[in-house]
Amino acid sequence: MKAADPPSLAPSGPAPAEPREPRSYAATASHVLVVVAIVLVAIALVVVREALLLAFAAAIIAALLEAGSAPLRRLSGMSHSAALSVVVPAIVAVIVGVGWLVGAQVHAQVVDLLDQLPSAIRSAETLARHGIR
Repeated sequence: MKAADPPSLAPSGPAPAEPREPRSYAATASHVLVVVAIVLVAIALVVVREALLLAFAAAIIAALLEAGSAPLRRLSGMSHSAALSVVVPAIVAVIVGVGWLVGAQVHAQVVDLLDQLPSAIRSAETLARHGIR
C-alpha cells in the first residue's frame, strides 16, 4: 500500500485576480453606441407598431389567399388572377354565411348585455363606495 502524500502548504482556491487595465475611450464609446442603438430600435418599433401589425396582417391574408388559390390553379389550370377571383368571393361568402348563422344569437346576447349593464354599473358603484362585504 502506498502512503498518502503530505498535505500541501500552498493556498487552495482561485488565484487572486490580476488588476484590470482601464478600458480605452473607444471601447467605452462603442458600448455606449450599442446601447443607444438598441434603445432607438425599441423606440422605433413602438412608434411604428401599427404599421408593423398591418404589414403582418397583410402577409397572413396573402398567404391564406395563395393557399386557397394554389390548388385551384393546379387542378384547373387557371391563371393566378382567375383563381384569386374565385377564392376571394368564396371566402367572403363563408364569412357572411357564418355571420348569418351566428348573428341572431350574438344579437340576442348583445341586447341582453345592454339591458343588464346599467344595473351592473350601479352595483359596482355601490361596492366601490361602501366596500365589498
